[in-house]
Amino acid sequence: MDWLAAVGLLALGAWLGSLVFPPRPRKGVPSPPGLVGALAALVPCVALPRIQWLGGARRSPSEPSASARHLAIIMDGNRRYGRARYKDALKGHWDGGQTLVDTVKWCMEEGLESLTVYAFSTENWKRETKEVDVLMTIFCKYAERCQREAMEKNIRICVFSTDRDRLPASVVHSIDQMETSTSANSGFRLNLCVSYGARSDLVQACQSISRSVEEKELQVEDINEDLLAARLTTAGLPEPDILLRTSGECRLSNFLLFELAYTELFFLDKFWPELKKQDLLDVLQEYERRQRRFGT
Repeated sequence: MDWLAAVGLLALGAWLGSLVFPPRPRKGVPSPPGLVGALAALVPCVALPRIQWLGGARRSPSEPSASARHLAIIMDGNRRYGRARYKDALKGHWDGGQTLVDTVKWCMEEGLESLTVYAFSTENWKRETKEVDVLMTIFCKYAERCQREAMEKNIRICVFSTDRDRLPASVVHSIDQMETSTSANSGFRLNLCVSYGARSDLVQACQSISRSVEEKELQVEDINEDLLAARLTTAGLPEPDILLRTSGECRLSNFLLFELAYTELFFLDKFWPELKKQDLLDVLQEYERRQRRFGT
């Protein structure tokens, strides 16, 4: 086998391996494990795909494509971006806020109906007080802007929290203002998960059902998936067609665990503030090539 054939096989192996493992990250991010890392070292000229997806087979060209309606995003990588660009991790959060504003615009331009983002998890309360305070300040700042633009563009804003009591009064006020003022809007829907954890949501849903059984409002035989979904904080929210996570990390991090059962998963090797419209277009185009089987 000549050297060109050998390099070709290595390149093919790197591409196939990248469907399972994240692509080679930028400086400051750990190297990918296993075969992909080894091949990347042997063949440095091979460009691994930026976007990884986990899902079913591609559809046949003869099958009609289905456009995504609901996009969910784990906005990851603000701190690493801040350290890399500003030498200050917290500054990355401010740029991340602007990226969210831009993403709402892009989603509307592409005909999506809903965007759900993981703005602040229940696990984020474990971060240093200084960072939490900055995040709360950013939320209130962008809430004012989002509320104004939502009224201009017929956007409804909804906020899902499983631990609302921990939020500062200023944040609760901003949430109430956004939800109340946009409740009658019938266009695009923006859902913000703030102080939210999917496990906590499942627990409170089970507790609610248990109380209903105890009070004879329900029989055990009445319990099913639809009932559980109706008791979640996110009740009524359509299941996402796509989950996008930025920063190259490949995990769900306690986000919409029940709702993402059959969602197509995409992982982008860019920090959240680096997201561009073309990245979103790439994801939407790949989604339209997928054949969703919903577990069958």
